Amino acid sequence: MESQEEKDIAYLRSLEDNFDDEGGKAPTGETIDRATKYFPELRKLVLEQTKVKLGTPRYFQGPDGSVDLLWKKKGKHRLLANVPADNKEEPTYYGDFSDGTVLEKN
Repeated sequence: MESQEEKDIAYLRSLEDNFDDEGGKAPTGETIDRATKYFPELRKLVLEQTKVKLGTPRYFQGPDGSVDLLWKKKGKHRLLANVPADNKEEPTYYGDFSDGTVLEKN
């Protein structure tokens, strides 16, 4: 049985440009791979900074061919990361946690 993460990634890989009939740019395989490799790095950073152990994120198509990673636990934390399509650009993130900690990289 496929995990939600596998389903999300398969869906992203199936997208073609103009998937939304509004000119949306689909993420490339390279961008999707960068997002999956970025996830453990960000999870480690969050654990070091907040002591929160993040589960597996949801993966979504972001703007301009990027990939968004989303962690959400009602009343506990919310973290959104964006891995840009341009591999020269660094991923960004914003998260807030129940203890008041805010993590942000723009």
